[in-house]
Amino acid sequence: MSLTLDAQGKDVGGQIVALTLAGPKTLLETGESLTAGPRKENHRMSARPLELTTIPSVKVGMLIRRPAREVFQAIVDPAVTSKIWYTKSSGKMTPGAGLTWEWEMYGASTQASVEEVDENSRIRFTWGNYAPDNPTTVEFRFIPMPDDTTYVQVTETGFTGTGDELVHHVTDSTGGFTFLISALKALLEHNIVLGLVADANPSGLPA
Repeated sequence: MSLTLDAQGKDVGGQIVALTLAGPKTLLETGESLTAGPRKENHRMSARPLELTTIPSVKVGMLIRRPAREVFQAIVDPAVTSKIWYTKSSGKMTPGAGLTWEWEMYGASTQASVEEVDENSRIRFTWGNYAPDNPTTVEFRFIPMPDDTTYVQVTETGFTGTGDELVHHVTDSTGGFTFLISALKALLEHNIVLGLVADANPSGLPA
């Protein structure tokens, strides 16, 4: 039997085997009523199909207790970036550069085209990390904050694909950039190389 719940989690009664959710709350129960109060019989509700009304995008950020110029250089200079993100780059991030980035532990690589670089302030590039024929746009912003600290904000837009593919790509990219700026913080503030990107999917991990 498939039941529909509203945002308050009210059920239509009976033995519950599977749920189709119509509101934002997720409830997984079997057997008993999902409400704490008395059961209400004979409710009729219509399920709303799951759909995306806007193309999702990525936006993550982190305060790093270092000056903007130092944080900026850690992203444009592969001698530093290779400690926290990719393992090899064909060059520095300069305006108009076409770069190849490699993640040697995964046998993976991608092409990036650097569009804009504002010294100590902003980096904008496109890459085909998910769909080579439909590259997404990534922007790093380095926002000066009090006490010589910097807020790093990363956005990625322009994803294409089916609904399932969009959700997968945005989720994967959000996790990846969160690893990156977390590792960046540890490196610049504490001189620790965390190895987050490599350790996220170690060799031999069951599928």
